[in-house]
Amino acid sequence: MKRKTIILLTVAVALVFGCRDGQEHEHVHADGSTHSHGEGAHSHGEADGHAHTAKFGGTLVELGEHQYQMEIVRDAESGEMKAWLMDGHAENYVRIKADAFDVTASVGGKTETLAFMATPNSATGETVGDTSYFEAQAEWVKTTPEFDSQIVSIEVRGAKFENLKFHFPKGNEDEHAAEKQ
Repeated sequence: MKRKTIILLTVAVALVFGCRDGQEHEHVHADGSTHSHGEGAHSHGEADGHAHTAKFGGTLVELGEHQYQMEIVRDAESGEMKAWLMDGHAENYVRIKADAFDVTASVGGKTETLAFMATPNSATGETVGDTSYFEAQAEWVKTTPEFDSQIVSIEVRGAKFENLKFHFPKGNEDEHAAEKQ
C-alpha cells in the first residue's frame, strides 16, 4: 500500500510541474480523447472528441479562439434571457466591468434587440460593473424558441468581441470548428 501511495504522489507531482510555464503538452482523458495545452495548441469540437457542457443547459457561444464562453438560457414563460460569462471551458465564471451589452436577433423578418443588463448577486458579491451574470427581457422571447443573432459588442478583460454571430439555441462552436478546418 505504501508503494502505491508513493507512485501516485510521484505521478501527481510530475503532472503539476509538467503543466507549468505555458509549455505545450497533451492530456489523455479517460475516454481516450486527447486535450492539448500550450500556446496555439488548443483544439476543440466534435472532431477531436472534446466538447463543452453548458452548466445551466443553455446555449454556449464561444468568444474568440477558445478564450471565453457565454451561456445563454431562455425562459419562455417570463420572456427572460439569462447570460453567464465563463472561461474557455465553460467551467468558471468570468466577471467583467460592463454594465450591459446588446444582442440583436432576427425575428419574423425584423431585427430585435436584447439589452442584457449586469445583474448583482449578494450571495457571490457580484455587482453592476463586476459581474459575470446578465439578464434581458423581451415579450417576443416568450414565443420565439429559435433565432439567428449576434452579440453587438462586449469587452472581456481587455479583449473586444464585436458582431459575433450565433444561432439560438445551437450556439456557434460548430461554426468555429468549421472555420478552423
